[in-house]
Amino acid sequence: MNKPKQSGLAKLQKVLNGIFFFGILNFFIFVAGTSFLGGDAVNGKEMDGKYFVGSHGKLTEVSKPAFRYSRLHVLSLLITHPAAILAGLASYILKKRSENQPPSHV
Repeated sequence: MNKPKQSGLAKLQKVLNGIFFFGILNFFIFVAGTSFLGGDAVNGKEMDGKYFVGSHGKLTEVSKPAFRYSRLHVLSLLITHPAAILAGLASYILKKRSENQPPSHV
C-alpha cells in the first residue's frame, strides 16, 4: 500500500512539534536531575577541590562528573528552552494559517 505523500508544511509541522516536545522533555529531565542532586551547578560552586550544587541557598556536595553534568544540562536549557518556545509558536501559527486557507484543488 502506498502512503499518501506529506506536504512540505506537514513535514515542517512534525519537525517543529518534535523540537517543542524535546524542549519540554529536556526541562522535565533537568527538574528530575536537580531534585535528585539537590540543586544545580550554576547555583553551586567549586571550593577546595570539592563540588557543590546549590538550590535556594543550600549547597550539596556532589562528584565532579555530577557537577559537570549539571552545568552542561543547565547550559542545554539555554538552547532548548528558546528553541521549544519558537517551535511551538511557529507550529501554532502554521496550524492557524492552514485552517484559514481554503483547500487547494489540484
